[in-house]
Amino acid sequence: MTGTLTRPDDDRTATGALTAAAVLLDALTERTEHLLAQEPRIREHAPDAVSAMRIDTRELRCILTGFRRCLDRARTDPIVADLKWLGAELADERDTEVMAERFAQVLDALPHELVRGPVAADLDEHLGQRVEENTRRILATLNSARYAGLRQQLDELLTDPPFTERAGRAAREELPRGVAKAHRQLDQMICSALRVEHELERADALHEARKAAKRVHYMCEVAVPAVGKPAKRLRRTMRKLQGMLGEHQDAAVARPTLHCLGLQADRHGHSAFTYGVLYAAEHFRARDVERALPTLVELLRAPDATNWLDPAWNGQQSGTAR
Repeated sequence: MTGTLTRPDDDRTATGALTAAAVLLDALTERTEHLLAQEPRIREHAPDAVSAMRIDTRELRCILTGFRRCLDRARTDPIVADLKWLGAELADERDTEVMAERFAQVLDALPHELVRGPVAADLDEHLGQRVEENTRRILATLNSARYAGLRQQLDELLTDPPFTERAGRAAREELPRGVAKAHRQLDQMICSALRVEHELERADALHEARKAAKRVHYMCEVAVPAVGKPAKRLRRTMRKLQGMLGEHQDAAVARPTLHCLGLQADRHGHSAFTYGVLYAAEHFRARDVERALPTLVELLRAPDATNWLDPAWNGQQSGTAR
């Protein structure tokens, strides 16, 4: 049964506890409104608007996919697909911003004798072109029929939420089950990724783990109104993990760009030495993250982080991170 739980009558169960439907609808409403508020800001070229909309698309997807027990997939799966599409259209803008900031910091920190050739100018030109291309593509995306359709779907999601019967249960009992499943998947993904020998394949696997970490983080945020401090504790740990995996992914994204620019410099008769230095710095940044990850994985498994989750998960760990 879907679409039968409406607000405000179903905000609480017969015992007075908040329902999963009430908590989920609040979360979906807040994030949808924030996403839609970014469109005019993007058109006005507000500096953080693209990144904010991209985060909103990810958070909405995490809610819709992470709490599927409470939502009708026939209604939500098409929305998830369009949110994934929108996030992908916005992704390169953020990657370019991160690279520009990172390269500027590393260049400033390098000894003068290690900076050979017009590296800063070449980086500015290359990344500037990417920014212009991204801007044109993003505006075309916001003007597209698919984006207009997504807006309509999000409006219908809030006015007629596709809740299942499970959504009428107490949020404190129902929502942790979804978080527990996502937490278990994340644990397995990190452990598997760290066992991958090939560097590029390991980077891809850790990138997927990063997405899973974000899902757990956002799902914990949704659960906070019902669960309170235990969900906040796990959310804090997930934020640390996201930061580490984000460092790893930024390094993985930066290296192909540096390799390309090094080849381009060589073709133009410039020294490619500094690009090699920057490439090595990104390589070792990624390795530092990989060495630190097992310790953080143990924190994710700690009882004070997981004892509020579904009892079927408590004490069950998928493997040992090396």
